[in-house]
Amino acid sequence: MGDYKIHEIFRKALHLKFTHGVQTRIAVATGINVKKINHIYTGVNPGTEDDRRAIAAYFGYEYEQFLNLGRKALGLPEIKTQAPPPGLGEYLDKAAQIMKGPDGEHLKAVVEAFGQRAK
Repeated sequence: MGDYKIHEIFRKALHLKFTHGVQTRIAVATGINVKKINHIYTGVNPGTEDDRRAIAAYFGYEYEQFLNLGRKALGLPEIKTQAPPPGLGEYLDKAAQIMKGPDGEHLKAVVEAFGQRAK
């Protein structure tokens, strides 16, 4: 199976969830620079745990749940967690459209609040 670092497991899960244009939507929702998101995605930079938690929250998962996606894809045993909230990523995309601010501050606050609740 091999030994994987957390950021490698996270990146595997991220590859499963990425679609066209999602980097920009994640950046608006989380306040993480698009370039940094791209570096996390490509493996140039592992990102901080806070960055990874915010990205997982964007997709509607708690951090460990998101890591389980990567674990499963890598053939590693999963860690038991609670079910993810249904459709949070879709909700945040809709909220972003409704709350189009110049810098997405309202949506960023929603994502931060969710991330705090997940800790």
